[in-house]
Amino acid sequence: MLDGTSASTSDLRDFSYDTQSTPSYPWRLAGETLTSFYGSRALSRLYDSTTAIDSTAHTATVAGRPRGFKLGAAVGSSSELEQTHTYTDSGRFHALASGHTANASTRTFRYAYLANSTLIESLAIDAGAGPAGTRSPSPANSTPTVTRSNPSRPSGAAARATPAPSMRISRTHWRSARASKQAERSKPRGSCLDR
Repeated sequence: MLDGTSASTSDLRDFSYDTQSTPSYPWRLAGETLTSFYGSRALSRLYDSTTAIDSTAHTATVAGRPRGFKLGAAVGSSSELEQTHTYTDSGRFHALASGHTANASTRTFRYAYLANSTLIESLAIDAGAGPAGTRSPSPANSTPTVTRSNPSRPSGAAARATPAPSMRISRTHWRSARASKQAERSKPRGSCLDR
């Protein structure tokens, strides 16, 4: 199926639907071949195939729920990028796994929630093609603390905790900046009539 309105065939995209799986879902979008502007790449949709609960990992799948995508040279190919996500057994977003170059390099980002809350407590990044770490709020001053570990460092310096940069501007700093701006405005200015 084509969705283009231009007379040029380079502006048209090709959509494919899920008619090959068992059972067949002919209404469900399986892939999209993009235009030459995008290098004629294909974007494939991924869906959960069954409904199940993993009580050990506290994750769940629901048949038909989107679970990610693949980007590659043809529909179904992950030659450039693949991202999948999972949900907890209570339906919350749990993890994002991202791999590129046919999953030669992958990273997984895992979310944890505060007890009895919808707020995210921490984000853990599994080791992959770079440093791993965890970000969580510090209970003492409510400033997030970032813990990073780099597998390429010596074991003694493998992990360090640093406070995350604060976006707050102190009142004293704000007042002094405001006062200096007002002082600039009150200075007399010359005009072209002062000759």
